[in-house]
Amino acid sequence: MDSVFYILLLTMKLLSHIVRPFLFVASRGKRQILPPLKNDILTISATELAEKIRKRQISSQTVCQAFIDRIKEVNPILNAVSEERFDQAFLDAKDVDEFLSSTTLTEKELKETKPLLGLPFTVKETCSLKGMELSVGSLSLLGTKAQEDGTAVTRMKSGGAIPLLISNAPELCFSSGSESKTKGKINNPYNTTYTSGGSSSGEGALLGSGASIVGIGSDVGGSIRIPACFCGVFGHKPTANTVNTKGHFPKVSDDLTIKSFSVIGPLVRYAKDLKLVLKVLVEPEYMPKLKLDEEVDFTQIEIAFMEDFNNAALPGTDPDIKLAIETATNYLKENCGSTITNEKIDNLADSISISTYMLLSGEKTVAAFEHPTPFLEFLKSYFGSSDFSTQFSYSLFQTNVLTSLIHHDSSELLNMREKIWNFFGDKRILLFPTSYSSAKKHVDFFFNSIDVAYTIFANACGLPATNIPCGLDRNGMPIGIQKNTRGRGIYVGQHLAKEGGKVF
Repeated sequence: MDSVFYILLLTMKLLSHIVRPFLFVASRGKRQILPPLKNDILTISATELAEKIRKRQISSQTVCQAFIDRIKEVNPILNAVSEERFDQAFLDAKDVDEFLSSTTLTEKELKETKPLLGLPFTVKETCSLKGMELSVGSLSLLGTKAQEDGTAVTRMKSGGAIPLLISNAPELCFSSGSESKTKGKINNPYNTTYTSGGSSSGEGALLGSGASIVGIGSDVGGSIRIPACFCGVFGHKPTANTVNTKGHFPKVSDDLTIKSFSVIGPLVRYAKDLKLVLKVLVEPEYMPKLKLDEEVDFTQIEIAFMEDFNNAALPGTDPDIKLAIETATNYLKENCGSTITNEKIDNLADSISISTYMLLSGEKTVAAFEHPTPFLEFLKSYFGSSDFSTQFSYSLFQTNVLTSLIHHDSSELLNMREKIWNFFGDKRILLFPTSYSSAKKHVDFFFNSIDVAYTIFANACGLPATNIPCGLDRNGMPIGIQKNTRGRGIYVGQHLAKEGGKVF
């Protein structure tokens, strides 16, 4: 690991131990409890709901209304919704029901042509839903509207799905926290004084509270997997380029070396729904390689595992997460016949500084919002006199420090990719923490940037990765582990997620 970066991380770690207790005392707030689920529809998987709609066993209007009611119930507590389209969504559902009452298409034909017909979904604001907000929490962009649907939204609609709303994200997606200047904080459904993670914050909160069954998010350094982990749901980062990111904002550099970082993917509550949604989102030319309908022979899969980076500058992994990795590894060995290897990725911690620097140096949006005195802007934010949120201005300050003190070039990134790809081969899966801990208090944003340490290498390498929820820790907060692989990663990963659902 770069020595300067090591010192920066070690300094942050030491500061966290000193400052965190005082911040927690200063941030004491009243926890709000979400009302329990009252409608059984909210507990049914998307796969089953789509089938029931096709079979005319339940109407799309009934399903959409159930989720609309739940959103209205929990959003005043969570602050997850940027803008809703409930009235139009209900009319869309009515059109679906009328179509089903008159169509001559068979159930099989409907499943093949519109597998998501009548199914409601929610989408992160950054993915672009035509006519709706696209300011991404930024005061300077307030009032900006999406001029057209992003490609991922178009594909979901073409599959028959009905968008209910766009969800909140941290300011310009530039944080693993969940605060923006214009929308405020997005709360965790398990404890509202905690963050829901970022930057697909609203999606994590909605899925975790039972207010959505399928969410579409984006992931540049962990932005699907971290909220999924913190809110107790499945979140999948697809292989680079398999899902078209056209229409997403902010836009990552067009440099092909950097472009692989940015992906769009699903958050779901049930593992089986990953396949359902990915079949719609993934571009047709990539589908034959994924073989989503084939069963996985886990006796031919080798399982590697790492509990942390084994690096003093980084936070140690929580014991509950270590236990989850051990439990999953043993299950795959004893129940699925997988081979376990003790081989690790050498010096994986090096990937953090290389990946982070290359991403930040190629990020167009950050360059557009550069500030000559970011630390002053951070201080001003505490007194309400900054145009940026406190979390965003602090992230800008961190970026300024990081990019001025360290440097990496594209050759280092390419060498890192080659090493990590060679580690995986064609049949190896790595089980690794999605985050070193469960969700943190909102005020803990000073140390949130380190969350991406466990996730960003998958973006840098263009690898697929899935958060698998592993129950609750001793504090009652969700924890998760991450499945990393290569090649047919979605194909293996969605089966592994189903196995994980049996364990936890």
